[in-house]
Amino acid sequence: MRRFIRDLNEKLGLRIGKAKGNELRGSTPCQVLKTGWLDQEWEVGLEWYLKRIKGQMIVDTGFISHQNFTKLLARLGFTVYGVDLGLFTGYFPNLNYLNNLVWDIPALKNESIDTIVANSLLEHLGLEYYSQPPQPTAEQDTMAEFNRILKPHGKLLMQVPYAKETTIVYHKSEQFYRTYTDDTIYNLIAAPNLNLVNMTFYARGERCWMEVNQEVANRIKQGSGFPVCLCYLEVVKR
Repeated sequence: MRRFIRDLNEKLGLRIGKAKGNELRGSTPCQVLKTGWLDQEWEVGLEWYLKRIKGQMIVDTGFISHQNFTKLLARLGFTVYGVDLGLFTGYFPNLNYLNNLVWDIPALKNESIDTIVANSLLEHLGLEYYSQPPQPTAEQDTMAEFNRILKPHGKLLMQVPYAKETTIVYHKSEQFYRTYTDDTIYNLIAAPNLNLVNMTFYARGERCWMEVNQEVANRIKQGSGFPVCLCYLEVVKR
């Protein structure tokens, strides 16, 4: 698997720099991959996800925007359920499309899923930009639904924007996404049977995304554009 990941990253041209101490210094050349009209921050965590996925039954939420990754999981032999409100018209072996809200997935049984991927998802829930139905408790309801479908000892893998303060960022005069802090993350993972086992941070540098420690991430301010700091979360259900 390690060789596969390394070869895949080389084919994609993806290298991630590492920061030393509290300074954003990269020790290796790297680049931000471009897909369509914006830098896709999910690509930063490609290796992070692949190293942590466990089991056979995978749910990938809000998958259409990063469907190449979802198809890769299916190609690797996982049974994948892609959940999205958007229209997915393609067919791919091992990929099952569920046109559902992420906080209500009735097709999936209780404790039936080994790993849930929620990449760049939670920060958009309950906001205006993607024409979602009003749901003030969308984040909490989604976490409850994830808890319902996840097997004991199953994993929830998430990526959210991280910043010094919680804020709502607007795009085209609409609420686009929210940023998270250490406090809001722990409030989100409040269920007693969920255990946060890993937090990994990346900050956008001048030419690339850089892996940084939490002390650096806690000082980063979010402006009006796309996220400048990302937090990857590995949660295990007891």
